Amino acid sequence: MSVKCPICGERFDKNKVENVYDENKRRYFHKNCYKIYKEEINSREELKQYILKMFDYKGLGPKVNSQLKKYTTELNFTYDGILKALKYFYDIKGNSIQKANGGIGIVPYVYQEGNNYFNKKELRTKTIERRINTFKINEENKKVLVVKKSNLIKKKKKDNSIDIDNI
Repeated sequence: MSVKCPICGERFDKNKVENVYDENKRRYFHKNCYKIYKEEINSREELKQYILKMFDYKGLGPKVNSQLKKYTTELNFTYDGILKALKYFYDIKGNSIQKANGGIGIVPYVYQEGNNYFNKKELRTKTIERRINTFKINEENKKVLVVKKSNLIKKKKKDNSIDIDNI
């Protein structure tokens, strides 16, 4: 039986292609499309919770909903990217939410900068973790020789200077 994936729009045979059936949506998805769909839902929910907490709202108002729709459809922003931009602008940069007027209009202006900040941070973290793991591997393979300072012989330099007063 042929079904249409709601994410990619591609038709497939549900008996031949690996797929996932969503009970709530009552739809069949490609396995990979469903994973992307769930990640997007989780990102949207995380963004929603952040905005609600930030503005002390009970629910997202029409202003924020229309901004989110515009940013995701017209500007091709991701929910995760919008969240990073807001966290960067308000949490990292320490800007006041008072100027926001109950909306997230700052997002287009800080989207790229905020995402760059978090991407660099993630890259640094991965680099540090890789170095730590490399160090641990090297540490297991090396023996350390400890030499006491008292056993070292110090050579004194000869004083080759001439005292003119004694001449």
